[in-house]
Amino acid sequence: MLKAKYTPLLLQRKAGCCNIAIGTIKEVYLHSNKVELDKARQLCIQAEQLACEEAALHNINVITLSREDTDKLVHELQVHQIELQLQNEQLRSTQSELETSKNKYFELYDLAPVSYITLDRNGLIKEANLTFGKLVGCQRKYLIGKLLSQFIKADDQDIYYLFKKQLHNSGILCVCELRMVTLVGKEFSARIEANSIHDSDSSDVTYRLTISDVSAQKLAEQIILNNNVYLEQKVKERTIALELSNDELEAFSASVAHDLSSPLRTIDGYSQILLDDYEASLDSEAKRILCVIKQSAARMHEIITSLLDLARISRYELKLARVNVKNIVLEVWNEIEAETKGTVAINISDLPEALGDKRLTKNIFENLLSNAIKFTRNNPIREITVTGTRKDRFVEYCVTDTGAGFDMAYYNKLFKAFHRLHGEKEFEGTGIGLSIVLRIVKKHGGDIWATSEVSKGASFYFTLPAVE
Repeated sequence: MLKAKYTPLLLQRKAGCCNIAIGTIKEVYLHSNKVELDKARQLCIQAEQLACEEAALHNINVITLSREDTDKLVHELQVHQIELQLQNEQLRSTQSELETSKNKYFELYDLAPVSYITLDRNGLIKEANLTFGKLVGCQRKYLIGKLLSQFIKADDQDIYYLFKKQLHNSGILCVCELRMVTLVGKEFSARIEANSIHDSDSSDVTYRLTISDVSAQKLAEQIILNNNVYLEQKVKERTIALELSNDELEAFSASVAHDLSSPLRTIDGYSQILLDDYEASLDSEAKRILCVIKQSAARMHEIITSLLDLARISRYELKLARVNVKNIVLEVWNEIEAETKGTVAINISDLPEALGDKRLTKNIFENLLSNAIKFTRNNPIREITVTGTRKDRFVEYCVTDTGAGFDMAYYNKLFKAFHRLHGEKEFEGTGIGLSIVLRIVKKHGGDIWATSEVSKGASFYFTLPAVE
């Protein structure tokens, strides 16, 4: 047989007819319909006839196919068509995925809250997202090929130059802050983070940058800085004023105390003279009145002495050293134990050393142990316990007694000067001892507090710096 020759027109027509036949045969295979299969074969025969006519018209030899060859050709074309359809479906799926990926890229890159740009080795903009265009007030298409330095404030060009140099040499993430300008010259503060990408196949290098507008942050920082400077100045002024006021108050207290001491001594002295020299001519009421005068003078002298002690502690300069607290407690107890006449038991545990002023530390225990003795006076069981525990940078000491205790409802008055939680007839005192203890502890940078129940004793806790 002669080899067939086909023209483009013939192929096009034949393919059209065959496609119709293939579609019909596919439907037949799917529905198993013999009648439709015959129709499809008829279409193939018609297509063959058309092809022969077209070939005769153009003097082209045509190969006549048998029915068996036609069926085989139709089947092959059908399989090929189905393959093409599957490939088209895959292409459509891939196209859809690409479209989705493109949308995500647009959202992540172009609509990002920060600016993304890519520079070449000369600092020319190769790529930029829409955010950067909005930041500098220029459309993206006009940014490509421009130098980034055009948007750097003239005064900060040196910063940008050094930043680029560091970025090129280091090869790691670099950060700088400088001032930039928009296309119309509006200034703003920017933070630039960038890294360099070196091409392994050539010596070319590109830079990827993120640029953030930090103008609001810089403004807030400046406001905070100005406020801090203002507040520091105010605190300094008020501290000076407070120190002057305290100095004046302490000087006044000392002056008043000294000025009052002399008249009090005179009152006490003359009262005693009356009692000694004129006792025979005084009736019992007069003697009672003179005794009250002497007691009041003594009480006033005690208050003045306490005021002077309080003033002295405020002005006292600490002499910090390693303090053996247990030895101090034993020393204080030996001095005041005689007052108890052996009726008070004391338990002193191992007390950690502290970093403090030895004289003032002794003063703390003098006040607390004296109070413990005084307030256990009316109790059948008189016990005092002193403990100490290291806690971080401080040592926590505790003095506990089995005395009268106090109502915690009045705790806020406990450490205030001249505030007493018990009647003067019940327990003597000036009400200033705990104020002195508070001031000493605070002077060491420690803290003091107490817990108690009425008639069940009290526990006083305070902290002093620990020895490192």
